[in-house]
Amino acid sequence: MTYKKPEIIKFDDTITITSSVVIFGNFDGVHLGHQSLIDELIKYGHKKTKVLITFHPHTQSIVKNSNSLKLITPYREKLKLLSTFNIDYISIINFNSSFSKLSPDQFIDSIINKYNPQTIIIGYDNNFGFKGKGNYIFLKKYLIDKNIELYQNKPFSLNNSIIKSSLIKELIKNGDIKSANSYLGRKFKLSGNITNGNKIGKKIGFPTANLKIEDKQQIIPKVGVYSVNLIVGTKKYKALCNIGYRPTFFERGKLSIESYIVNHNDLDLYNTYISLEFNFFIREEIKFNNKEGLVKQIKKDIEALNC
Repeated sequence: MTYKKPEIIKFDDTITITSSVVIFGNFDGVHLGHQSLIDELIKYGHKKTKVLITFHPHTQSIVKNSNSLKLITPYREKLKLLSTFNIDYISIINFNSSFSKLSPDQFIDSIINKYNPQTIIIGYDNNFGFKGKGNYIFLKKYLIDKNIELYQNKPFSLNNSIIKSSLIKELIKNGDIKSANSYLGRKFKLSGNITNGNKIGKKIGFPTANLKIEDKQQIIPKVGVYSVNLIVGTKKYKALCNIGYRPTFFERGKLSIESYIVNHNDLDLYNTYISLEFNFFIREEIKFNNKEGLVKQIKKDIEALNC
């Protein structure tokens, strides 16, 4: 079934909605837990306007005043994923220091004034408003005389684990890509442009595409070798990806993300926008005594792609 793409609007936009169902959150990762909340929005939004409200930048980057926050899905990717759902509007709140100081009741009032919700659905662990003082219990009391239905989305569990963005980030940082993928409901992805490298891979018979990720907040899996799918437009190639410092050739190398595309040595991807879909972790990065040892290991790694 195909749907009309939701319209992406700013929270400050002037728009008239007479009856809506609303959810709100950061939605980093758009994982299975988030998807269950969106499913509730679609369920209760029958014949009403379905509004998903999210924040940019991520609330924690402002509240904690941190540049070190890492995201599973940077803004562009998050909107792309959210746009695949059968909802009417994706409303973007420009989250800044001023907005972060709104009390829970001021925040909820702003939503009510904007979108006239008949129903609000809140995630089981959603805290909102200044210092996160707003939650389901607060909202239940606050809405009691406002003729607005309130539902709390239940935790979504898989393999006896409640799925949360923080859990998935830990899995990615630890290289447990298979588990991260199962909780995301799709394959974890890095995207960006291919840039010039040192041509070391080409010299040893395995030319690599060097990825410069498009967003500095993007979380990167732990150092090691991975099975990936390299995607260019509509084409998908089986590839081997090394995330690491290339210790065989450099004493103090910079972190690089290099992919060798199996059976396509002549593919020129320089300055091309690509994505890497991660399948599974193969091994840790190793420092070899010579390039022959590295070549031998790469051949073993390629065999592992078919496992």
